[in-house]
Amino acid sequence: MIATWGVRALIALGWLAVLVGVFGVVLRFLDVQNQRLLVLASAAPYLMAAAAVGVLLLGITRHWLGFGVALAVAAVATLSQGPLYVANGSVTVAGPELTVMQANIWLGNANADALVRQIRIGTSTCSRSTNSHRRPSTGWWPRESRRPCRSRS
Repeated sequence: MIATWGVRALIALGWLAVLVGVFGVVLRFLDVQNQRLLVLASAAPYLMAAAAVGVLLLGITRHWLGFGVALAVAAVATLSQGPLYVANGSVTVAGPELTVMQANIWLGNANADALVRQIRIGTSTCSRSTNSHRRPSTGWWPRESRRPCRSRS
C-alpha cells in the first residue's frame, strides 16, 4: 500500500492533470487572437490528453469524485478531437482529385525557394503570422511567383 503522503501526491497530480485537460478543452473552443495563446491552442490536443492521465491517477487512488470529473473532461476532449482524426466514409466523391498544400509562415521565417519548389499541386493556401505593429517585408515571396500570399493584417 502506498503511504498516505503518496496517495495525496497522486491525487494532487491527478487534479493537476485534469486542470491541464480542462485548459486544453477551453483553448479548443476559444477564438484566440493573442499569439502566445495561439501557440498554446495549437497544442490543445496534447493538453487534453492530460485528462486521461488524470483519469488514470485518480482511478488508481480511488478518488471517485475526481475520477468522475476527469472522465467527463476526457470524454469532452475525445468528442471534440475524435472527428478530426476519423475519416467520414459516407462521403461520395464525383470529380477530379484535388491536392491541397497549406503553409503557415511565422513572421516571414520561411525558406521561400523551398516553398515554391513544393508548389506543384492544384491549390495552395498560405498564412503569414505577423505582429500587428510590423508591416510584411517586401521581398519575402520569390519574384517567379505571380500570386503572392497576402496577409490579413
